[in-house]
Amino acid sequence: MNPNLKKLLNHNDEVATFGLSAAIKKVGASLLLKVKAQDTLRLETPGISPELAQFGARALFDYVAVDHERIPLFAMQFESTSHMTDLPSAKEQQENELCRKLTLPLVRLHALHLSKKHLSGDIATMLLEMFLVAKGIIP
Repeated sequence: MNPNLKKLLNHNDEVATFGLSAAIKKVGASLLLKVKAQDTLRLETPGISPELAQFGARALFDYVAVDHERIPLFAMQFESTSHMTDLPSAKEQQENELCRKLTLPLVRLHALHLSKKHLSGDIATMLLEMFLVAKGIIP
């Protein structure tokens, strides 16, 4: 292995990607990994403060689901077990505000939803399908 290269996905990323890809294919959509917020959102939109736009220029979504025309349906952030508090971090608050102001649904999937002992692929799929139904993306 080349020591200059980094691993792009860890085990939890792979498990999440597998389960989420299966669910999103049911609606004829695709799942993109590690997408820059500035490639997903129009940060120059009125109502976006310069500080929030600057944050968006640096932010990265773990996943973005896109429709058949490659228009974003929603973004998803994978929260590791280090995010065990009920209070969102400053970064999470900025992500929430950015997506809310630009009307892009943001789903947060916690690592506990993907543990091996709980049939992680099934749980991830079920959670995503519930979200898609709630948003009216699928009947």
